[in-house]
Amino acid sequence: MKRDDSVKKIVKRVLSYDKTAKDNDIYLAFRVYQAIDKDFKPTNRKPMTVVDFFTKLHKGSLPSYDSIIRVRRFLNQHYPDTRGTSYMIRKNRAEKKRKYFGKKG
Repeated sequence: MKRDDSVKKIVKRVLSYDKTAKDNDIYLAFRVYQAIDKDFKPTNRKPMTVVDFFTKLHKGSLPSYDSIIRVRRFLNQHYPDTRGTSYMIRKNRAEKKRKYFGKKG
């Protein structure tokens, strides 16, 4: 399985059961990192250090924040059940701007 596919599956799974993650990208990334790496925030022992986290990011053991958000945007576009309330707010705001500038131009 390609890595992009596994990140996509994890992001979709988190979005499907966690309403907070649908509207909060930082929280979504936290939940994805937690799902991918059990050392990220373990329950019975010390979590990984910041140095460990950035080392894993640099080596590619963890996906970048941007990759997680890019996957979320893709899923929001193609799977309506992954959308939060902020998606509709942004979409309505963009539609109003298109209508406004479409009339002027």
